[in-house]
Amino acid sequence: MGEEKTTKVEKTLTIRYDILSDVLVSPIRIEILNKLSDHPNGLSYEDVVALIPKDLQQANVRRHFDLLIQEKVIEDKGDGKYALSKLGEETYSTLVKVASKAKSEGIFSGSY
Repeated sequence: MGEEKTTKVEKTLTIRYDILSDVLVSPIRIEILNKLSDHPNGLSYEDVVALIPKDLQQANVRRHFDLLIQEKVIEDKGDGKYALSKLGEETYSTLVKVASKAKSEGIFSGSY
């Protein structure tokens, strides 16, 4: 009788943990992703800033925006507009799934 061979199948996570955790720690970065997600054809930087709630604009929006570009979460479409990259879409989708799961399991204590 022959030896049974098994193949271990690993599910590869397509989003790097460090990018996801960097986004999670910053409400302003989450807002930037929210706004770009709502506008798949892209927005200018000024349009993004105008859509962000005023209480979050005290943070250095430009620094957070540039970090998301550097990490390839958002991309310059070349026409003065920015949009979520493929990585950005995956990151945003994961954030939505995590938030939905946490909310359904009662992890959030407040009403959101």
